[in-house]
Amino acid sequence: MAEKSILQSLQENSSADVMNVIYDNVNRLLGAGNQLFVMEFPARPLNAHTYEYNTDDCYSTLTKPYPVQEAEFLLSDQLFDVSPVVQGPNGERLSTVFNTVINNYVPRLEALRSFVHDQKNLREWLMTPVEDEVRGERKTLSRMAMARELYDEFLERRNEWYSVKNQTYEEYKARDDLDGYARWLSSEGLVQEEIVSNFYNDAVVRGHYHEVLTILGFLNVSSPSEALESTKQKMRSSLRRSLDGSTDVYPVQFQPSDWFRALRPNLSPKDLTMATDSLVADYRAKQKHLRSLKEQLGEQTVVEVPPEEQERLQNEIRTCEHRLSESQQQLIAQYGEGAVSAIKAVVSVYKEAVDPISKARTVIEQIQKAGEGNLSPTESRIYGLIEGIAGEVVNGVLKSCQAQEKIQQDMKQLNDARMAYSESKVKDLRLQKMRLEEQIQNVQADLDFLAPLVTGTISEADRQGDQVPDASLMTATDGAADENFMDVVIKSDETGSFSSSGSSSSASQSSWSVGGWFWSASASHSQQSAEEHQKKLDMNKKLEIGFRIKKVTFDRGGWFNPTLFKLSDHYFRLADIRVSSGLTKDQIRAISASGQNVAGRLRSLVTYDAVVDGANKQLDYVLPAFPTGFVVAKDVTIRIQSSKEESESSRQYMENHEASGGGIFGFRHNSSNSSRSQSESAYFGSSANYFYIRIPGPQILGWFLELTPADNASPYRELDPNLYSDALEALAPKEPIPESEGTL
Repeated sequence: MAEKSILQSLQENSSADVMNVIYDNVNRLLGAGNQLFVMEFPARPLNAHTYEYNTDDCYSTLTKPYPVQEAEFLLSDQLFDVSPVVQGPNGERLSTVFNTVINNYVPRLEALRSFVHDQKNLREWLMTPVEDEVRGERKTLSRMAMARELYDEFLERRNEWYSVKNQTYEEYKARDDLDGYARWLSSEGLVQEEIVSNFYNDAVVRGHYHEVLTILGFLNVSSPSEALESTKQKMRSSLRRSLDGSTDVYPVQFQPSDWFRALRPNLSPKDLTMATDSLVADYRAKQKHLRSLKEQLGEQTVVEVPPEEQERLQNEIRTCEHRLSESQQQLIAQYGEGAVSAIKAVVSVYKEAVDPISKARTVIEQIQKAGEGNLSPTESRIYGLIEGIAGEVVNGVLKSCQAQEKIQQDMKQLNDARMAYSESKVKDLRLQKMRLEEQIQNVQADLDFLAPLVTGTISEADRQGDQVPDASLMTATDGAADENFMDVVIKSDETGSFSSSGSSSSASQSSWSVGGWFWSASASHSQQSAEEHQKKLDMNKKLEIGFRIKKVTFDRGGWFNPTLFKLSDHYFRLADIRVSSGLTKDQIRAISASGQNVAGRLRSLVTYDAVVDGANKQLDYVLPAFPTGFVVAKDVTIRIQSSKEESESSRQYMENHEASGGGIFGFRHNSSNSSRSQSESAYFGSSANYFYIRIPGPQILGWFLELTPADNASPYRELDPNLYSDALEALAPKEPIPESEGTL
């Protein structure tokens, strides 16, 4: 049995332990608070082209292309199982589940009963008719309308005074006498201010202005029922269909809005001198893939016949048919139908020839020259048909037959075009073309990115020659693109312990040690002594992992209102659909850390017992948590101390691995011979005393989940008829209120 490479041994024996360190590192850097960090294993590659759009101005969110809006929504709308490590989404959608939940809630009215009666008494006071003078006229209005009329009169007087004051200022300014304006303002202006104030006093005293506002504050109350209905309305108003019509799409904004700009990997030729062969292989594979895509696109372009071309052919055939019909009518009128039919019969004799008309013309000319004496039986019969027909008649009819043959060819071409067009509609070639063009664009962008790297890396390798120094663990950083990224470095030493550190662009740094990860994990895995020995030998080699991380958050706007979950005490639920039990992060972490029946105990946190059709069943909480953001990792570098022979065996392992399982230590990768996106490519090779693996493309390393509060809604029960009948009676006025000027 072949001896395992050092990389394969680490991957098989220590991958889980390395992931534990990565999880703790990322969680401590970005996971403060009550949200649960869920690590996705293996990490999910991201294609930057999918999310690119112009963000140069402040209105970019309004002009964001629909495909980008849809891609961002679908990414943020996924739900995950409640566990520190998941394999990916669980297949459910947040928008669908949320819509189900809010339509299963029914508001409770018990608390509104006494409130509605109090509102009735106050509303009756506001609607009581009163008589008073407004603008010199006696009016009978409700207190509400009277307060409005008197306050409107005050506003009108104040507006008139402001107009006079501004006009007077302009007059004094034109005379260059602002001191005179100041004297006028302090004398006559003061009097006018007091006059206007008296109108305000009328609104306060006669119109009960403050009392009306106080009561309005009591009446203008939004209940939990109204909050529920408002959320439903916002969901309806913000809904649109996806481009393929298969799903509903709601608006969502990613923060920062230009988050996709940082998805570009930071690679320089110096970073890839140890992986020249791998890089060149990737470049050649993508060139081959691009040629294949262009060939497919060319084949579809040939097959597809546009409707415009079909219409042109149809018009041309109609014109030719019209000309042919006129020509035949002229021939028949000029030479008679018998002569025309005879010459057509001659043409039909040679219908199996390559060109029947040319063959008939040649034979007729020979017969006319030879005469009746030296003819074959076939030629004699032809002579009998054309005997007595003049040569110009023969030529005219043959030209007519030739025109008819041209029309037959055009009609065949049109039928072929129609068949091709029908086939193109069945195959939906336009959609296939769009997909191919998009793939070509993405592959071309990858080639544009790789081309300078390939040439630069080869030049750098030639310059360094055999004296290749150790490559750096972290790639060069682009300050503008990586402003919000944090560098994470994890290192092991010969004792089998890890140290990890993280730093951000603001130069703040935190570091800690996590000792005994590999040793403690060996006992829990219950491996045999031979495997333990192999594992310790593996860890005599230094392992280092470096990468950059960034947090991206979601803003779903008004259509998603998680505050409703906190108001669940005020709702009934129609069906026994429960949202959550109110989990905490500590509960989940404690179960995960125990190592005892973790899957079963986590499962029990998201289920509840219920009676369905008389039988006891265990149902799932529909929304125990929802995502609020994710963590992007890029520029991943794995460096393992190894000899030349060990590096060669590790290289062979990488070539045969091709992203099986979870990639390398949880980071997804593909072989350089793959035609996958650049975001999934990995480059590997040796330099001095180390074996390197660089995975530059961005990947979703994990998600932050907000744990949903406990669902305290109670099962629906029939309302007391007196409850809503009294409330409805309280809302209805006893008698109509006279309103000569409208209502407030």
